Amino acid sequence: MDDHTRAHLFEAFFTTKPEGQGSGLGLSIVQEIVRRAGGWLEVTSQPGHGTSVDVLLPDASRDS
Repeated sequence: MDDHTRAHLFEAFFTTKPEGQGSGLGLSIVQEIVRRAGGWLEVTSQPGHGTSVDVLLPDASRDS
């Protein structure tokens, strides 16, 4: 993805889809859920090769 897209990636209602084909809420909602769970997201992107979003969550078994 280009720098403009990456800068807005987690903003609510930001989308690269044509109008009427998506709300742009997906990644902003995912980010909020993951943060509340104590985790984080890592984004790797290379123009022309694709984008990867890794969801990292804390080990719940360590809380016991």
